Amino acid sequence: MNRTPKSLAAAAGIIIILVIGVCVAFFARRTPAQPSPKEIVPTLPGPLAAVEFPSQVTTYPPDWPPDLRYPVQFSLAEATSGVLPQGITKGWAAKLVYQGDPRSAADLLSTFFTSKGWQIIERTELDSGGFLILLQRGDKQHTGAVVIDPDTKRPGYTKIVTTIFP
Repeated sequence: MNRTPKSLAAAAGIIIILVIGVCVAFFARRTPAQPSPKEIVPTLPGPLAAVEFPSQVTTYPPDWPPDLRYPVQFSLAEATSGVLPQGITKGWAAKLVYQGDPRSAADLLSTFFTSKGWQIIERTELDSGGFLILLQRGDKQHTGAVVIDPDTKRPGYTKIVTTIFP
């Protein structure tokens, strides 16, 4: 068989095309489909994954501020309050459970806080599929944080921890 430079180049071109075709076919079958914008695919454990939540619903303590009583869609699992070490301000913390997805919980809580005069400084979607909402009101001395995470033990539920310094 007579091998000319043209026949060698043609054979090399065909081999390269075949190799590229095999690689494309190989990787195309193994590339997972991208999730739709509304679908949340957790990639890391959530910040509330190790936080214990009581299984029973509780009531607000008598001294709990009326403007921090969360909407009825949220079940109160635990509520605590305390003064910072400097004694400057009192803080209010709550563990809430929401039946629904984290995005809906974040939307409802954002609406709740803005209706009470709070400004949302930051609303960040977390790798876990949850959200972090940072709040501020008035002269920046009144702050708060809301951590929202899917409940990995109970699909269809969302765990929430709020810490507010009104």
